[in-house]
Amino acid sequence: GDSLQELDRLLRVHRLSELAPLVRRALLSTWLLPDQVAQLLDIWKGGTIEVLEEAPCSELVAAARTTISSLSKTFPGAFMPFAGELAKQLPDSSAEDAKVILQTLAAIAKRVLQKPVDENSLQLSTEGLSQMLLDALAVAGDVRSSRASMSRKVAKILLLLPSAERSTVCMDLLRWAEENVAGDIAADEASANAAAMALQLAAALLEWSKRHLEDFPQLEPQNWLKEAKKVLASPNSQRDDRRSDVQCAAADLLAVTGSTDDVTDVLLAPSTVSESLALTNSAGEDGAWAWFDPLPVHACCASLRALRLGCVQLSTKLLANLAGRFAASMACDRPTIDAENLLESLLTMKRSSIASQLKPAERLRVCTALPTVFALAPLKKHRDTAQRMLQGSLKAAWQGSQLELLDFAVACFVHFLSRLDIFKKEVSARVSAFPESSKVAAFFCEALLRSDAPHSAELLGVALRVCDRVRYFVDREDPSSDAVHRAGSVLRYVAEKRCPELGLQGAALLHGAARGSMPAQLFAIRQPTGAAPALPDATMQDARLPEKVLKDASVEPHKVKEAAGTNRAVQAHAAQALATPQRRPSLLKRRSDGESPEVPSTGSKGSVTAAAAEVEASLLRAKKPKTA
Repeated sequence: GDSLQELDRLLRVHRLSELAPLVRRALLSTWLLPDQVAQLLDIWKGGTIEVLEEAPCSELVAAARTTISSLSKTFPGAFMPFAGELAKQLPDSSAEDAKVILQTLAAIAKRVLQKPVDENSLQLSTEGLSQMLLDALAVAGDVRSSRASMSRKVAKILLLLPSAERSTVCMDLLRWAEENVAGDIAADEASANAAAMALQLAAALLEWSKRHLEDFPQLEPQNWLKEAKKVLASPNSQRDDRRSDVQCAAADLLAVTGSTDDVTDVLLAPSTVSESLALTNSAGEDGAWAWFDPLPVHACCASLRALRLGCVQLSTKLLANLAGRFAASMACDRPTIDAENLLESLLTMKRSSIASQLKPAERLRVCTALPTVFALAPLKKHRDTAQRMLQGSLKAAWQGSQLELLDFAVACFVHFLSRLDIFKKEVSARVSAFPESSKVAAFFCEALLRSDAPHSAELLGVALRVCDRVRYFVDREDPSSDAVHRAGSVLRYVAEKRCPELGLQGAALLHGAARGSMPAQLFAIRQPTGAAPALPDATMQDARLPEKVLKDASVEPHKVKEAAGTNRAVQAHAAQALATPQRRPSLLKRRSDGESPEVPSTGSKGSVTAAAAEVEASLLRAKKPKTA
């Protein structure tokens, strides 16, 4: 025991706590067998406490409970023969014991879902199981922070039952939820808790029914969707915490049962002042305090979870509304726990798990867009966490098997920047330097450069090529808008400001940039509005020659050809003299060529004027007709 404690301390000191499960699995003493689980359960129930006198009873029970809670996640197979015995302990259990039992049974169900076993070997009786699960949920999910997690564990435990019995227990739970969802929230605290638990349990059952069509009975979500909209439609004008808990449960239910439009227009509607700012709740004799509505942040977390599990499809409007809620939740007067909850939801989105149904391209789009909003966060620790998250996503795109992933990520960010509310406000202003949009773009560029420091020039070159390529495309959903072009200009300005040395290499970086490699679901090829005026060619110049030259063409055609050739040479000389001077080639290009290239002289204003006068004199000599 002392050696394992010292090992845990060393892992924490060296910031290697993530390796603790791997190290424990490597040790032979950490492997758990069913007979050892039986002894742990006996100690937890207090059967052998009278034999052991080294520690008080409460400390042994707490140690056994903590050990079972930790080991059941890693070794669920060892607890599988004791599923029925654990379920029998649910009645009259405390809150801590109920949480551990539900967690252990859910871990066993997850193992059964991955590797099916004989259902009869679990020895889980269905007699009175629904009521035992409801009693345990009422004890373990008494607060909003644990109610959602415990409800999902109850729904997952149903996978331990045979198909017919599973449908019966599921219908019993839904029937109880229907009876308690219409309770009077303002009557007493018990009615409010029952309504919140009913909505949360219905959301968990409908979620599992939607994700596992072959394991759960088909449930009709339309009635529950109407109930969730009804709860969310009533404003919390009394600033009551009980109503907030019920509305948060309704938000989880709507995220699972609703469509993308329902989530975007109802759950993630633009925040009002009462939702985004602190409200003063009058308390009479006790004074007043700042009250914060938890619904906006909880709605964002519920939407991200539904998006990750495939219950909702990703759309541009959904992403823009999420960004608006993110920005409102990071205001200076909001509690810091809001930003931490949003960061935790994004970290869960970034991790690729078995339950995730989000496509890799959509996950990359979300994980490279939403973290940039934290550039507006007032606390540095939140900005640093989002910066590391963004760096990991861009590094994975840069080192991926497909070379176009980084182009895709940059193009998605440009499109996302054009839909931000802060960008729209700066575009609508008469004169604006785009300060807030530049801050978000600088946050993205910094993460792009830090994702792979030795290849920072190449990474920034990819961003510049995408910004240059945007001018050939338009927003697919709003073709008449030039917001994506302005957003590309903002990103280009920030990138060149961040690395001024790229000015000498700009032509080399943009050389060979193609018009393709843009997300087809976001951009469309820009159609020309009108034909550009053609440059003057030789035939037009011949039409402007003096009439005498045209008359002499029938007598001396070789002289007309000679005049036309002289005219083309004069035009080429004029174009070369008046052309914009080119930048000096980059040092990298010199090294690749093996010799120093010739640098064209930029000249001065006086030399350009002299060249123009010489060209004009040559044109006059060419137009002067020759006499016999």
